[in-house]
Amino acid sequence: MFKALKFLKNESGAIAVETALVTPFLIFALLRATDVALQVHTGQQMAKATKSGIQYVVNGGRDEVSIRSIVQDSFSQRIVDDNLLITAYCGCISENPTPDGGEAADDEVGGTYVKFQTQISDNMCVAACDSSSQVSALIEIDFTHNISGIMTKPKMRTRLQTRVQ
Repeated sequence: MFKALKFLKNESGAIAVETALVTPFLIFALLRATDVALQVHTGQQMAKATKSGIQYVVNGGRDEVSIRSIVQDSFSQRIVDDNLLITAYCGCISENPTPDGGEAADDEVGGTYVKFQTQISDNMCVAACDSSSQVSALIEIDFTHNISGIMTKPKMRTRLQTRVQ
């Protein structure tokens, strides 16, 4: 019985037991923090790449291949073609009835705003609207990317659009 009490009072291995209990939680926290940091970094790179593409459009660029190239060059990883969608829309404000294929909404000035998808070009909306309509063009860059994290594999997305003349 004396040896059993001596064994119970012995604390020489307490630190090893505590370390063994805490270490898995610390490793989990480190891996999760690494994943979060990777997501933040990738999100910032995606936003920067998308902004670069939009900036090209704002400065007068109307070539879809160039937009793709600028976004790809601004992003440090390879972009899968399906993950980068570049879409152009034309909008016409008119008092005429809505043409087929367009989305219409009542405008504050008393006309109808019609939005429809078109091809990116220098004169992409000129031929689409009649001469009495106010014309506006909208170009949207939608960029998604799958991250290969340590613990998670999230799909991130950034989307920007700009109205051009």
